[in-house]
Amino acid sequence: MQARADIENGNDELLPSDFVEKLILTNESKIKLWRQYRDLSMTELAQKTNINIATISRIESNKREPTLQQVKDLSFVLGVDIDDLV
Repeated sequence: MQARADIENGNDELLPSDFVEKLILTNESKIKLWRQYRDLSMTELAQKTNINIATISRIESNKREPTLQQVKDLSFVLGVDIDDLV
């Protein structure tokens, strides 16, 4: 069981089912859901990614598409693959 070994070795994490359901079943921004899961405020995420807080707000409310560089920066700070955010 590679998945179990990855979790035990700290190479992967086990996500709560309610969080996974939100990712799959809602239209909420994946960036917003991951930010909240990581317990970061928009201000903290803006500071860590060097992305303007207004831009993050527009991205999270699906009013603006992030650039590729922004997705890379967000995925790095949130500790997820780019695929997890798009």
